[in-house]
Amino acid sequence: MNGVEDKKRKQRSDKKKDVKPYLTLETISSLNRLTYLTDVYLKDLAEEMILYAIKDYDTISQLSQYFKKEILINNTIYRGRIDNPQISKRENEDTDRISTRLKADDYEVIRALAYAMDVSRARVCALLIKASMNNINFVNNYVKQHLSKSLTPLQSFSCPLLTSTC
Repeated sequence: MNGVEDKKRKQRSDKKKDVKPYLTLETISSLNRLTYLTDVYLKDLAEEMILYAIKDYDTISQLSQYFKKEILINNTIYRGRIDNPQISKRENEDTDRISTRLKADDYEVIRALAYAMDVSRARVCALLIKASMNNINFVNNYVKQHLSKSLTPLQSFSCPLLTSTC
């Protein structure tokens, strides 16, 4: 090529991949309220919810009833069966798309879940976000964690919600 070498740009080792799940308008409204309370971007909140759900044994166990193929998650093998019920490909309500980004390792878990459930990656992310939103422990701990960061020591001492152990 006339003595000029093509240089490839290096990729970051922690490069994130886009995921754009469709969520019901009610779920998006709830997420927006939570982002307002915690002063966190929706993209970051969605990522944290997905990561929580991936690591939560109960959430994955609930989804395992829809697994069509065998999958290994967090050192647990979930057996899939072809005659397991099919999860709906779409919500029956009005939906809108949100955007989030996941690290490559987490994206691979989403890809494996999508393969096991025979749905899209976006649908798996939507199910995980909805599961996290319905998990009262996640929501309470998330709000507590972000409120305790933003309050002064005097405010947090006088707030009974932040000093109680749950």
